[in-house]
Amino acid sequence: LAAQAAGAVQAGSAVHRLGGAAGAGVGLLVGGGHTGGDALLAGAALQRAGARVTALLATEHPHAAALAQAYADGVTVLSG
Repeated sequence: LAAQAAGAVQAGSAVHRLGGAAGAGVGLLVGGGHTGGDALLAGAALQRAGARVTALLATEHPHAAALAQAYADGVTVLSG
């Protein structure tokens, strides 16, 4: 729940800076642990808001639940 809240805050901040998410291209460099999970959840939220999100995994052990959510929301995920 805390990770989802952090991801939502990050996504909201990004939407504000972008002037809206629709059509925006967003790239994420994703590490392991909770911080990487927050990034994936933010990316998933941006994808749901209409952005085109690509996440590059910089770890062999991404946050499993956040990765599943990113896939479910259509984030393009690449392994580094």
